[in-house]
Amino acid sequence: MAAITEAGGVIFPPVPAFYHRPKTLEEVVDHSVGRALDQFGLHTDLFPRWDEDLREQVRSHRRR
Repeated sequence: MAAITEAGGVIFPPVPAFYHRPKTLEEVVDHSVGRALDQFGLHTDLFPRWDEDLREQVRSHRRR
């Protein structure tokens, strides 16, 4: 993996993120696919982007 990244490659394991609290398997898949497309510069609205609003939602949920 070090050789690949040193050569400019990207290691991209399809690890789902749960910070946006997906309710269906389709939302988990959309998030992984959307992130993969981002790597090619193809931005979609398949999943919520990590921004200040989403960050605050996660923080407020942790405080409960």
